Amino acid sequence: MKRALLPTIVAATLALTSCQTPQQTDLEKLEARRSELKTKLTVVNDSIAAIRNTMDLKVLPKVRVAIAQKQLFEHYFSVQGDLSTDRGIYIQAETAGQIKNLNMDNGNFVRKGEVLATVNADIIRSQIQELNEQIDLAKFLYDKQVKLSEQGVGTEIQLKQTKAQYNSLLKSKKTAEEQLAMTTVTAPFDGYLENVTAVKGMLVSPGMPLGQLVNLDKVAIKADVPETYLQGIAKNTPVQAIIPVLNDTINNLKIDYLGKVIDPDNRTINIKVYTPQQKGKLIPNLTAQLLIKDYVDTAAVTVPSGTILEDNAGNSFIYALENNKVKKRIVKTGKTYKGTTQILSGAKSGDKIISDGARKVSEGIEVEIIDF
Repeated sequence: MKRALLPTIVAATLALTSCQTPQQTDLEKLEARRSELKTKLTVVNDSIAAIRNTMDLKVLPKVRVAIAQKQLFEHYFSVQGDLSTDRGIYIQAETAGQIKNLNMDNGNFVRKGEVLATVNADIIRSQIQELNEQIDLAKFLYDKQVKLSEQGVGTEIQLKQTKAQYNSLLKSKKTAEEQLAMTTVTAPFDGYLENVTAVKGMLVSPGMPLGQLVNLDKVAIKADVPETYLQGIAKNTPVQAIIPVLNDTINNLKIDYLGKVIDPDNRTINIKVYTPQQKGKLIPNLTAQLLIKDYVDTAAVTVPSGTILEDNAGNSFIYALENNKVKKRIVKTGKTYKGTTQILSGAKSGDKIISDGARKVSEGIEVEIIDF
């Protein structure tokens, strides 16, 4: 009997399974999908919670700092000058005549006493020859008159006349010899010839320029300094010279001359700085830049110039850090040179000053220092 019922039950079960509707199948799929989404939602919620926990942490502004230094502080100001030489003259003729010999060419170096030109002196030499003959006769007459006077012959007037004539001729000869010497033009010192205009055979007159003689052993830089700097400079004030076209810098110079008169037109005072020759490259009219030291503090408190700010009231201030908290300090500044500013009050050596990020902080907030 049981064996007869078993096929019937299996058949009924298969019939019930085969009778499930499509709606029932979709429902099962949706329920499975819902279970999967719940699992993913749990993961997302956990992530959101973790992010919120991170956001609740305190985020500090990041800044960089510089340290206020106590050090030697020097201030220089710059003026432009021109090179010149104190030993530069025009060679001039001293007498009238025709140039007979010429030893002058542009660029030539000549020594002191070297003959540069001679002017025809035939007439003067003839005059000297005639004077020599007259002097011989005058001396003979004077000597005779002296002997006669010793013998009691002749008068005192005759003796004085012959003596005066003799001395007058001697003076005339001396003058002629001086004129003869002026026909020879010599170099008064060592130097280079420039701007030579003389030509052999040309007629010259006293004072006529023949050329220029320049000595470059001692070169000076002349400059005009604004009167506003007068208080900080004096004779022997240290100077540094830069010659741009030569790409050369000359150190350890000083002010050798400081004028005594202010130019009323441009309110400047003249200075002169002597410089040693640099292998003959320093020549007149080159342009030079002078860096003149007008201030020095051997123990100055200094900070980078970029750390100094200005508030709405016009006060200069810095942001200093005390226990990593921002403290606004009003400062009194001195001079500034090459990105460094002297602090007269408001900061001390060793202070941490915000150098980067100062625009995003305010007094009292805590900051994070980076790259310190």
